[in-house]
Amino acid sequence: MKPLDYTRDGSIKEVTKRWFIGTPSLVDLAGELGISESNIFHVTFPDGAKTTLHTHEGGQLLIVTSGTGSMSIFEKTGGGEAEFAIKETDRIPLKQGSIQYIPAGVLTCTAQQTAPPCPI
Repeated sequence: MKPLDYTRDGSIKEVTKRWFIGTPSLVDLAGELGISESNIFHVTFPDGAKTTLHTHEGGQLLIVTSGTGSMSIFEKTGGGEAEFAIKETDRIPLKQGSIQYIPAGVLTCTAQQTAPPCPI
């Protein structure tokens, strides 16, 4: 097993506007470690940054290494595939040391503390 310094230059990936609002940095830890069966990222959210509303095909483990923020859980209500409403069902405060498991298919938005409320 090789140790990993995830703060070194060269491992930061460009993030897409589809995934984030603001300018977070995204380090591909799985790629650095040569792991192909899982995605593992270290994401840094600057002031005001957050994810867009999204789901994951597999479960996600969120580990907060510094700072504060929140994760909002949403559900679709009414309508069909093209037209529906989105309702926030829970908001979980996050701080350094928080570990949160998100099951596959759960609609979430994770925000740094100074970000506007989800969704926008």
